[in-house]
Amino acid sequence: MPSRRAFLQTACQALATPFFSARLAKAETSSSELTRHPYIQDLRSDRVTIRWNTLTKGNADLEITAPNGSLRLADAVSVLRTPAQSGLSYPYYQHTASVRGLNGSNFYKYRVLHDNVPLTGADEELGFQTRGASSFRFLSFGDSGMGTSGQRSIAQLVNKEPAALVIHTGDLVYPEGSTEAYEKRYFEYYRPLMKRLPFFPCPGNHDYYGARAVPYVQVHSVPRDEVVEGDSGRYYSFDWGNAHFISLDSNEVLEAAVRGDGKMLEWLANDLSTCDKFWRIAFFHHPPYATGASFRDDPLNTLAREYIAPILEKYHVPLVLSGHEHNYQRTKPIRAGKVRPEDGAVYITTGGGGAMLYPFEPADHVAVGMSVHHFVRAELAPLKLNIEAVDDNGTVFDSFTISPKPLLSQQPVLNTADNTTSLAAGGLASIYGWQFAAEERTPKAEAEVLPRTLIGVKVECNNVQLPLFYVSPNQVNVQLPFGIDGEAKLKLTTINGTVETLVRVSPLAPAIFSNGITHADGTLVQDSSPVQAGETVTVFLTGLGEGTNKLALGDAPEVGQVVSLKAEILIEIGGMAIRPTIAALVPDLPGMYQLQFSVPSSLKAGSYSLAVSAGHARSNARMLFVA
Repeated sequence: MPSRRAFLQTACQALATPFFSARLAKAETSSSELTRHPYIQDLRSDRVTIRWNTLTKGNADLEITAPNGSLRLADAVSVLRTPAQSGLSYPYYQHTASVRGLNGSNFYKYRVLHDNVPLTGADEELGFQTRGASSFRFLSFGDSGMGTSGQRSIAQLVNKEPAALVIHTGDLVYPEGSTEAYEKRYFEYYRPLMKRLPFFPCPGNHDYYGARAVPYVQVHSVPRDEVVEGDSGRYYSFDWGNAHFISLDSNEVLEAAVRGDGKMLEWLANDLSTCDKFWRIAFFHHPPYATGASFRDDPLNTLAREYIAPILEKYHVPLVLSGHEHNYQRTKPIRAGKVRPEDGAVYITTGGGGAMLYPFEPADHVAVGMSVHHFVRAELAPLKLNIEAVDDNGTVFDSFTISPKPLLSQQPVLNTADNTTSLAAGGLASIYGWQFAAEERTPKAEAEVLPRTLIGVKVECNNVQLPLFYVSPNQVNVQLPFGIDGEAKLKLTTINGTVETLVRVSPLAPAIFSNGITHADGTLVQDSSPVQAGETVTVFLTGLGEGTNKLALGDAPEVGQVVSLKAEILIEIGGMAIRPTIAALVPDLPGMYQLQFSVPSSLKAGSYSLAVSAGHARSNARMLFVA
């Protein structure tokens, strides 16, 4: 029996279309022809990279026309690729031009120039749409580049799709990732799509065959932020609208990370820990939960399940796309290997882009599976993701919607000023988690009353609806009700669902804000701007309880009105306890308090720990710098 790899290699070579050989032969005789037409890379709201190949070097430039008709010209970086490097029978030049300073949600036209001569015909208008913040469509497919009738059918369909971007789940070409294979079975098939929108790929095992994915890296310009130099181009992340996409390398780079010789898993955890988007979507070639005899025991599938999936679960990634298994599979929501509808991720295997199909094997954790050439069409709205799987006849054979419910972090409710669990009645609290709101939002500046609902989010404490200061995908800031002493139930509700937790609230829990010590003119007291002896200093904090005039929840004194505090307040500095000259609520800022005092002349120049006590409760400490 021949090996699986040998069989695929023979089959792929037999399926090569004569058109490509004719085109390459023509390229060898025409110095003015593009050997690879322009294609979009790394498109974002403010930038784009465009690449193309020619036989001769010349002066390569990119010309971009803005919606208002203004022109920009960018020099391209040109690199000679010799036959020894590429494996092709002729040398060529690879040109890469990047432009920044674009505006989001705009359509730009472009041309590529060779010695000031346009290389694309006048009848071929090229253009791209920069990333915006609204809803958008993306496409996904994988295991495509085998030159089959299935690949041609899927390519014809996706080339006509209106979309913002394409996610490719690996094995862009077969039988191995050579430059010639990318020319024949990647760029030629998707040229109509690639000239107007970006492809964001991940490498598959066949992209590694032959040259360890070096040609794969060379033909793409992907985001390279925070990726170590040796791994650059093999994994990355980017934002589009209110979605964060993460591309991983589940081949040798994953194996190195598992051994401790690589940084990808560490990078992944850091990337997700700093993500502030509502949607988080990961894609990599080897599926953690696919079924199928061919790859059930694939060690890279196992590594993906044991090392990648737990990190994605920790940060509640709701959708994972993979390939490798040449069919379509959609799991039920899975977390820690078990079906968990309440907080699990949906894993989609979209490996039917054109390679020979594998039979689908049903399993309890798989909701839908089919052995068919296909692509995935995803419509991402602010709070919902509608997904359709489309076969090679253009028929939708699976459709579903992901509407992620709000989820709370391990320590979900903290004091807004000092990020501790010490909460005070009437004080400010921050709620942390995932999937709260589609975007950041604060109340309108002119609003006289703080809203109780903000872009579909509301919070209740013991059935009292709370005023909202700030809402984002991962955080909501509220003022807690007065009159609570003990355990309270906090409930957060979004358009997609509700989540609850218990908190403990005290009558007093003083907490000074990180930038909460200021000079009389409002500037910060810091090492470079210390206070002088006798100077009046203001401390801003929360958690000091009710004022002498009882205010409704969400209210604050009017400007010019002084509402003193009921609690006895002391300021502790350098072993001294000082009574503030003013201890009051801050006008127009509910839940905020201000203390004023004069710096004692006995304090010598230096830095001192400053804390506030209210009754038996003591605040966190901040530094007071004295000149």
